[in-house]
Amino acid sequence: MVHSVMITAEQKAAFDADGAVVLRGVLDDRWIARGRDGIERCLQATSESNDPDAYFKQLRVWEQDDDLAALCRETALPMIASALLGSDKVNLLYDQVFVKEAGEHAPTPWHNDQPYWPVSGTQILTVWLAFDHVTAENGALEFVRGSHRDRARYRTFHTDADGGVSQLYDAEDADDYEPLPDFDAMRSDLDLISWEMESGDAIAFHAFTVHHAPGNSRLDRRRRAYAVRMTGDDVRYQDADVWNRFIKNPDLKTGDALDSAQYPVLLGGVP
Repeated sequence: MVHSVMITAEQKAAFDADGAVVLRGVLDDRWIARGRDGIERCLQATSESNDPDAYFKQLRVWEQDDDLAALCRETALPMIASALLGSDKVNLLYDQVFVKEAGEHAPTPWHNDQPYWPVSGTQILTVWLAFDHVTAENGALEFVRGSHRDRARYRTFHTDADGGVSQLYDAEDADDYEPLPDFDAMRSDLDLISWEMESGDAIAFHAFTVHHAPGNSRLDRRRRAYAVRMTGDDVRYQDADVWNRFIKNPDLKTGDALDSAQYPVLLGGVP
């Protein structure tokens, strides 16, 4: 049985205006336990891989993990995406595990997501699920309110395990990206929003919303999170060399609907 979560008119208005909204109690205790189990299996698999890019491959994990696949398909997440995006159909673009271990001080730099992804359209969001108590001290997400309305395509980058930033893929050769502003230097001029969260809470945010997260300065608490990226009716595949190569789909071409084994329909349409 799906844990009931109703999106209110106020939450929909906040998502539309601000580009991010907190949703309390999205997962019950049973789903929290299953999600934590899936996250631990993902971390174990990547730690044993001896792959220098292992951290950045902690995505599309639903394809190998039954608990995380069920979390994407059988919880309220597709209905949340449908309500917030105003879309009858919802596809799963991909999922991703994010863990900041205790004392892991490397921040997640400012960015917005859509420039990394091989899609066009506006009905794209992430539901970011907390699996620990999240505060500013251990890596709470922070958003620039309303930044999704600019539809800015900021230049993409790669971060290493120590928080260093470098260009990735062919982005440095692309001329259709905007320079990434120094948002930290602009903090006093920005309208920033952030939330303390409990396990089972979520933040839904638009793919164009600018965000970041500080490192985890707590020595006694991890910050486990699981992000599910979902799309609506107006989204189409867009093939290019500059996007995240780990989520490209060789079975699709530019202009195709996403419906495929890699980007399954979660709600509406033909599963």
